[in-house]
Amino acid sequence: MVWKRIDWVLARDQYLDAYVWVSMNSVDVAWRLEASSYIDYGGHGNSIEGRYERVGRWLQVHTDLWVPAMCLDENGVLSITDGRHRLAWLRDHKATALLVAVPPMQRRVIDVALGSDERITRWCQ
Repeated sequence: MVWKRIDWVLARDQYLDAYVWVSMNSVDVAWRLEASSYIDYGGHGNSIEGRYERVGRWLQVHTDLWVPAMCLDENGVLSITDGRHRLAWLRDHKATALLVAVPPMQRRVIDVALGSDERITRWCQ
């Protein structure tokens, strides 16, 4: 197996300016509860045609990737607000931790619920 590292590019959004390292497994478990946006293994399900595959093509020649964004909705359900296809592709390629942008007021609760001690994202080719 060949492992490649992601160099995260931070978002420039005034509403999502807190960053948290999260466990991919924990995110996937919580994300499954949001069936309308969940992307299943292999990019199946609620995927926009071609986006999942574009992530893979991008990472074949680049190491940088925009930080995904997530928040908790009014019912406490995890919502991926940007980066669903990046998350699904990295999950499918054995990434175990990733950096995400979150609303500042939700930083602590997301860190407690989904946080990771890892500070690197690697995926398996």
